[in-house]
Amino acid sequence: MKFSQLYYIYSFAIISLFAVNFKGFAQTPDSEAIHNSYSLQLNAARGFILRHSDRMGHLVQGRPWSIESSIIRHTYGEKDWQILYNYPDIGFSLTYYDLDEPILGEMISALAFIDFYLLRSERQQITFRLGTGLGYANHPYDPETNNRNIAISSAISFGLQTQLAYEFNISESWSVLPAVRLTHFSNGGLKLPNSGINIVQYSLGFRHHLTNVRPEYSSDISSEFTKSGAVHWHTFVGGGVKGVENSENSPLGFVNVSSYAAVQVGRKSSLNLGMDGFYNRAYQHNLENTPETAGTDFRRIGLIAGHELQFSNFSILTQMGYYLYKKGGNHPDIYQRYGLKYYLNSKLFVATQMKAHFGRADLVEWGIGIRL
Repeated sequence: MKFSQLYYIYSFAIISLFAVNFKGFAQTPDSEAIHNSYSLQLNAARGFILRHSDRMGHLVQGRPWSIESSIIRHTYGEKDWQILYNYPDIGFSLTYYDLDEPILGEMISALAFIDFYLLRSERQQITFRLGTGLGYANHPYDPETNNRNIAISSAISFGLQTQLAYEFNISESWSVLPAVRLTHFSNGGLKLPNSGINIVQYSLGFRHHLTNVRPEYSSDISSEFTKSGAVHWHTFVGGGVKGVENSENSPLGFVNVSSYAAVQVGRKSSLNLGMDGFYNRAYQHNLENTPETAGTDFRRIGLIAGHELQFSNFSILTQMGYYLYKKGGNHPDIYQRYGLKYYLNSKLFVATQMKAHFGRADLVEWGIGIRL
């Protein structure tokens, strides 16, 4: 079934959702409303593809458009982190993209997101979104049938999204939301070529609140938080596979080790400084298959500094790195890391992290770590 056919089915399903009578939610007692305050949202968006590389010139001529449906859960402080972040919204979106370029085709994405309130009043709100998830492309790179698609080389990609939205309440149950968003799709270097795609869009959405019950916001923080100035040592071991061009053995494996000290700054953040070690067979392959670098040491060592933003057991890690030791290769000396961490307890955590070089994904690592 083509995506164009899926689009009509998808649109019908969305319209049907908005036609359902949700009055039953309004009967929810106050004691249960805190767990049942949901909204549905429908967005239409149009925009353009950023030309983040000279090689992308032939892929940025179109005007991609999308239609998105979301379900949003409003928070009222039942968890301590919700109070600290001004009662954000948590949601899930399903989006159809027409990239308006035959080489790129169409995509469907499923993203989980959190909307932070920058401004909140009785009639209007401003929110900033962070979202992540997966995308599915129907026309990825193929060496024989679609070799000009250097942006999307695999059907499944990782997705990241940021958005700035203005919400205006037009009634007790309905609001309108113009927004500007940036969505990035990349397979994280699992398969090459992998330039990735960055879609900038302006959108217009309509939100319907499924219940008019508005519980009181809680302001009581009950948990014990790590005190400012506390220092913890983090060690993380991650691995995965990375694609290489013109290789029968692709993708090839890698192991990365990170070790850094983290200093707590307030209740929500910590700053970190440490070292990275990289053992990557894809780097080895690339060096050995280039006459000028054959026999060069493929191992790398980096200096890292960054920030960790904490949400209960979850956290968002951002780091900037500089290669102290790197022999050969076409990567710049500076790299970035973006990660999601989940703390299993006070010491152990698991994480997935993307390493990039100025907007171009290098690899995605999965692993486990310890905090002492």
